Amino acid sequence: MKEQQQLEDGWFYHNHAWHLLHEILKLIREVDGAESLLDVGAGTGLAASVIGAVFPKIEPYVVDIEPTCKKFWDERNLKGKIDNIYWERKFDIVMSSHVLEHDEEPIFFIRRLFGVVKKRIIIVVPDGDVHFYDHKVVYGRVKLKETIKNALKCEKYTYRSFHVYHSHMNNLVAVVDK
Repeated sequence: MKEQQQLEDGWFYHNHAWHLLHEILKLIREVDGAESLLDVGAGTGLAASVIGAVFPKIEPYVVDIEPTCKKFWDERNLKGKIDNIYWERKFDIVMSSHVLEHDEEPIFFIRRLFGVVKKRIIIVVPDGDVHFYDHKVVYGRVKLKETIKNALKCEKYTYRSFHVYHSHMNNLVAVVDK
């Protein structure tokens, strides 16, 4: 629990996190008629909570594998579960920020996201090697596009990506629309 609280406290003081969230909010605004959003790897649910406040017609859901996150979700009145992903329903938007690079099976992870989304997936990864945390895969624009293409080779979708630059950490944002 202490580690989750420290991460949350640090989030408030890292303006790169707010800058990135601003870009994510713009992507959410583009999705007409969205009513639900799933944040995969939501941590304490801070981003999902902000999204729910900015877009009151979108109900945010959260999922994470860390059991101590549930306390934060309950405080924020977020619906969520401690698991890898929701299987029993679909969401208009599925987002995952700084999770894919930790997964040993990124193709399977992306397929799972595609299986529960109705309209748009937003995936954020660090751009390049940031030399910390337990990253299994280092992504650049080409590697991320190839990984998504390999995961969704039998599916119909559109893809675009862009960088979110910051002095602390550069991010790569992928947008996959059904």
